[in-house]
Amino acid sequence: MVDLNHQVAAPGTQEAMDREIDRFMKGNGDFVYLVNYTGTDPDDPSDKIELRYGYIENENTSYPLFDYIIEDLITVEELGT
Repeated sequence: MVDLNHQVAAPGTQEAMDREIDRFMKGNGDFVYLVNYTGTDPDDPSDKIELRYGYIENENTSYPLFDYIIEDLITVEELGT
């Protein structure tokens, strides 16, 4: 979880973050990536992951591996030389 920008955060946001941080610290956290989107590997467009089922970061490693582009949210364009 990132630091909260108190100037623009909605009331109750800090408390909600604190609850979730506590859950993660106790090992009771939910999936970090659990949204109704599809991720596509930019190096292999046939490699897709359905994020509505969740994605557990660091499930098999000790370093971040999420390198998917979220379809309909992020657009990657190749620039000409």
